[in-house]
Amino acid sequence: MLQTSLLKNNLPLSFLFLKKISSFLFFIFLYNFVFAQAKAFIPNKDFDSLKMMFVGDIMQSNNQIYTAEREDGKYYDYSKCFRYIQPILGLGDIVIGNLETNFAGKPYSGYPNYSAPDEFATGIRNAGINCLMTANDHCADKDIEGIKRTNKILDSVGIVHTGTFNSYTDRSNRNPLMIERYGFLIAVLNYTSFTRFSIKDSLLINVIDKERIKEDLAYTKKFNPDFTIIYFSWGREYQFYPDADQRELAKYCIDLGANMIIGTHPHVVQRVEQIEFYSGNKLKKGFVAFSLGNFITDYDRRFGDGGAILEVNLSKNKTTSEVKLAEYSFIPTYIIKEDGNGNKVQNVVPISEIETDNIKIEMSARERERCLMSGRDTRSMMSGFGNMEARYPISDDIVNDVAETIVLSGGPVNYDKYNKENKALDNFFLIQNLEEEETEEDTITTLATLANTTTTNNKTYTKINNTQTTTTKASNNYTENDIEEFEKKFRSIGKITYKIRFYQMKTRVEINTNFYTYLLGYKIVPEDGAWTYYIGEKESFSEAKQQLLQLRSKGVKNLKIIPFVNGKKIDWVFNV
Repeated sequence: MLQTSLLKNNLPLSFLFLKKISSFLFFIFLYNFVFAQAKAFIPNKDFDSLKMMFVGDIMQSNNQIYTAEREDGKYYDYSKCFRYIQPILGLGDIVIGNLETNFAGKPYSGYPNYSAPDEFATGIRNAGINCLMTANDHCADKDIEGIKRTNKILDSVGIVHTGTFNSYTDRSNRNPLMIERYGFLIAVLNYTSFTRFSIKDSLLINVIDKERIKEDLAYTKKFNPDFTIIYFSWGREYQFYPDADQRELAKYCIDLGANMIIGTHPHVVQRVEQIEFYSGNKLKKGFVAFSLGNFITDYDRRFGDGGAILEVNLSKNKTTSEVKLAEYSFIPTYIIKEDGNGNKVQNVVPISEIETDNIKIEMSARERERCLMSGRDTRSMMSGFGNMEARYPISDDIVNDVAETIVLSGGPVNYDKYNKENKALDNFFLIQNLEEEETEEDTITTLATLANTTTTNNKTYTKINNTQTTTTKASNNYTENDIEEFEKKFRSIGKITYKIRFYQMKTRVEINTNFYTYLLGYKIVPEDGAWTYYIGEKESFSEAKQQLLQLRSKGVKNLKIIPFVNGKKIDWVFNV
C-alpha cells in the first residue's frame, strides 16, 4: 500500500484517488494481452504476508552523471530517472538491488572506475529501494576508502546494505543482514566471484568461497530466520544462460539452507528456476533467479538496456508459523536513454505501461522500438518461469502524484518504512551493537557486597559512585597512579583480574570464531537486561591493555577494561 505520513489536506486530490485504488493493485489487472499475467496474490486472514521485490544492476556511467548534472555540477537531480517505476516499487515491503557503483566522492566517474554523486543514493531510496547489495566486481574500484564512504552514504540516506564492510566488527553486524519486517525475519547474504582491484584486507569483501559460505550459513541458522536469501555477483557478462558452476553453487547453498538465490553481473536477463533435489533422504527446494539484468545503466545494446523486477510474496501461517513462498512474478523494465527531441535521459519504465500507452513518455521512435523489443526478449527468457508476468497498471496521474508525494514528504512512497530523518527504522535490524551509556546504575556488584564476604583490617568498603571523575577513566586520561590506586584498594580483598568487554547486545548470538579467530575463548553473561560479551582474564592491567589494542586493530569497537575481584565485577571502568 502506498503510504505517507502527511495529512490528507496536504495532498493533491489525485493522490487521494491513488490511495483509493492502491489496495486493489495487488490483484486487479485491467487489460488482457497475448502474454499471460500474474495470478492474484490475495492475503488470507489466517496468514501474514510479506511482499519482496528484487531489481538487477544499479549502475552509473559518465552519461548518467552528465544527464543528472544541474547548475554546472552544483548538484545532481535523479528524480526523473525513477518517477515511472516508483509507484510499483513503493508497493514492496523489502526492495533489494545490486549497487554496481561507489559513492567515493569527487571526481565523479563512470566505467571503468565508478564513483557516483551522493544524490544518486537519495534517488535510489526515493525510488522505494530500501536494501542494497555492495559486493561485486566494481566494489573496490576506489579501494577501501571508497568502500567505507559508500557504506557511510547508504547509512545516511537510510538504505541498509551488506557485502562489503568497514571492519571486522562491521562485518559481524551486517553478515548476515537480518531484516525484521511485519512478523517476518529475513536473512540476506551477498558475495561476488571477483573484484577488479584488491584491497589490503580482502576479508572486508565477501568473495565467493564455499567454505566461507558454509560457515556463514551455519551462523545464519542461529538467528532462526524465516527465509534466507543469497545475492551472488557471478557468471559471465552478456551470457544468456547460467553455466554448470553457477548451478552447482546454487544447489550447494540450497542444500545448506538457503531458500532463494538472486544473481547479478551478466547484465542480461537469465531464466528463473525452482530447483528440487534429494540430499540424503531429504527433499531440498530452492528458488533461483540467475540474473535480473540491468535496472538502470547507460548500456545501448540489445538485452543490456533492460531488466526484470522479481516479485516474491511470502506467507506465514499464524497458527504454525510456517513460512512459504506463496506467489512470484516478474515485471519487465526498460531504460529510456533518448527523448523525442534527441536529448539524453535516463528513465526506468515498466514496459507493459508503454505498450498500452497508460503513461505518455516522449521518446524517439528508435527508443520505443527498442523498448518493445526488450519486453519481448525478457518474456522469452522468462518463458520457463510459468509466464508469471505481473501488471500494476499506472497512469500519468499516478506517476505525478507519487512524485509529488516524495517531494512533500522528503521520502519514498513506502514512507512508513522510514522515520522523519529518512533513516532506517531501529527495528530494521534484528541485531544491533548497543551504544554504551555510563550511569550510576551500571554497576553489577557493589563494594559493600564484596565486604560482606571478605573483610580486611575490620575495614568495610562502600559503593563507589560510577562517575567520570571518580571511577570511570576516560580515553587516555587515566594514569598509572589510577591503576595503583585501584590495585592498592582491592589487592588485600582477593585476586584481581581484568577482562575486556566488547559487546552488549539485545539478543544472544554465538560469534563465528572460525572467521573471528581473535575472539576465541569469549564468554557471554547476562547483565543489565542485555547479553554482555567478555574476552580474556589477565592478571595485570598492562596485559589487558595490550589485548585491547590488538582487538581494536581488528576493528572491534566499544572496548573497555573491566576489573574483577575474586571473580566479581567491580564498578570501575577503564576506557583505553
